[in-house]
Amino acid sequence: MYSVILSVKPYWSRKILSGEKTAEIRKSIPRQHCGCPFRVFLYETKAGRGAVVGECVCYCADQVNDYNNVTGFSLLTAPELAGYAKGRKLYAWFLAKVIRYQVPKPISDFGLKRAPQSWCYCNVNL
Repeated sequence: MYSVILSVKPYWSRKILSGEKTAEIRKSIPRQHCGCPFRVFLYETKAGRGAVVGECVCYCADQVNDYNNVTGFSLLTAPELAGYAKGRKLYAWFLAKVIRYQVPKPISDFGLKRAPQSWCYCNVNL
């Protein structure tokens, strides 16, 4: 199973870690290894902890064709999704097996010098 680090704002990382938000919406999906599942490390942006606060598994990543189908999973409205998309494709990353770290881990533990803008691959054996 391959791994990615996903940058998430503090508000949304809390929703994912609590299990309330089960789909993260992005404009791209990993293609390097084609397919799911893959491991997702949650990097809470500097507005929050500026560290990796947990992990989960993305068991399905699919293109969103109807925004109304993902509003309950993503906690975003159809107009919010359309505003984010700005005419581009959107993908829903469906998340499960969420683990909150007792002690957040620095991004350097993942071989990175800076946090990704959206997400990036990583080679981690934690």
